Amino acid sequence: MALLDDSHKTLENVVVLHLVQSMLGLVGPTLNAVAAEVTPAGLVVHFAFSTIGEAEREDVEDVIGDLDALLDNETLPARWPITSELYVGGADEGWPGIGARRVFETKRT
Repeated sequence: MALLDDSHKTLENVVVLHLVQSMLGLVGPTLNAVAAEVTPAGLVVHFAFSTIGEAEREDVEDVIGDLDALLDNETLPARWPITSELYVGGADEGWPGIGARRVFETKRT
């Protein structure tokens, strides 16, 4: 993996800070992991759930909406979209967020 330059690391750290803030109160029992993938083309927030139903989809919408609002005051690349990816499973090799910056993961028992 290539090392990120300082501006990329700074942007990623800002995203992680605001993502954690936007997740407060919205981490339910079915959430297994969350990761942020920061690229020049945009931000992808990866969620891994044990199951995905309407409640999980609503929580993701709330997190992304809050994150978008928090990032509104930051200097971001032009036309930088924020999207989400939902996955059923754990933070394993099959999860599309496995290589992204981990923000949350449940304790494995």
